[in-house]
Amino acid sequence: MYNALRDKGGHGSTKLHGDVADAWNLLLHANPVGGTADWHMFAPEDADALAEYMRRKLGCKGNPIHHQQTYLTASDLADLREATGIRPFVISQKEGDMVFIPVGCPHQVRTSLFYFSNCY
Repeated sequence: MYNALRDKGGHGSTKLHGDVADAWNLLLHANPVGGTADWHMFAPEDADALAEYMRRKLGCKGNPIHHQQTYLTASDLADLREATGIRPFVISQKEGDMVFIPVGCPHQVRTSLFYFSNCY
């Protein structure tokens, strides 16, 4: 069980990263009631260009996806789309919903306080 909290900037609860295996995520409890987890999931073939954009525009070093230190804000996502044409798939997960995360898909999550199970 993983208890996700907003980051210090108040943007996301899970910073951009990629998993080394397929995973699923079950939202067991949302607070407040009716709250959602909003996922931004990128195609695996966009990962290299996404990392390059983050190095160039955000000053990230190395592979920013593997470092799991950055959450792309709405303005970052708009700039990314304008500069590269890359945009994420957006999934709004409600309590009781399960999200499948394919291997190699960079993703981040924004939500209020919630509890979910993340199993690999």
